[in-house]
Amino acid sequence: EWQELPLPERLRPAANQQQQGRIFFGRDDRPRIMGWRSKASGGGLEAVYLRHQRDGWHAEKREIGRLSGNPPGALFGVLGHDDPEVVCKVDDICIIKRRTGWNTIDAGPGRPHVELCGADAWALHPDHLARVTDAGWERVGGEPPWRRPSGFWAISPDDIWVAVADGDRLFHFDGEAWTEHPSPVPGPGPLWAAAADSVWLVGAGGAAHWNGSEWRRHPGLDGPLTCVRGAGADDVYVGGPD
Repeated sequence: EWQELPLPERLRPAANQQQQGRIFFGRDDRPRIMGWRSKASGGGLEAVYLRHQRDGWHAEKREIGRLSGNPPGALFGVLGHDDPEVVCKVDDICIIKRRTGWNTIDAGPGRPHVELCGADAWALHPDHLARVTDAGWERVGGEPPWRRPSGFWAISPDDIWVAVADGDRLFHFDGEAWTEHPSPVPGPGPLWAAAADSVWLVGAGGAAHWNGSEWRRHPGLDGPLTCVRGAGADDVYVGGPD
């Protein structure tokens, strides 16, 4: 049974505020919301980082250290059970949380989409892809042939898929060069992979699977679909707005 978890009044955005966040489950199996909202007065964005406890949602400043203070700024990153967890503030720093310890790197500009692919955290920007290292964000794939991507997944630094909804295209990086492929579904978006020969794609036109040699549209999974995740090649979930 679904249960509503309303935000407390003091944490709800005002009528004139914009807000964006992603929901994660942390290592304590408690949900968290991380993202940003526009400042109630004046310009700019401020951090949103909430953790749900037994008595409701709370702003959890201790978990993000100096990122909760000034200067204000949007947060992005990825949280979960696996290493690493990544929390970044635009134009400031990223906190890289590993079970063996924490370190910080420069966050750089922009608000990329971050995913934890295997044991690596990746950031998808409008014009490039980067992987987190102890020294910072490392660009992978050189100057890509795509812009304004709609989804991605990195099986390894030598095996990356990027979707571009505009034009229904997929791009694959093999460690040396990008190749372009027609999308098997219209409006391609998020990807998820269990292995190099088991990659899932969802989009406005449904879902498709890569078996290592070709993409095949999956019958019975009609769009629009907006998310795909799994625990293995035989344990995959897709979802959409309906």
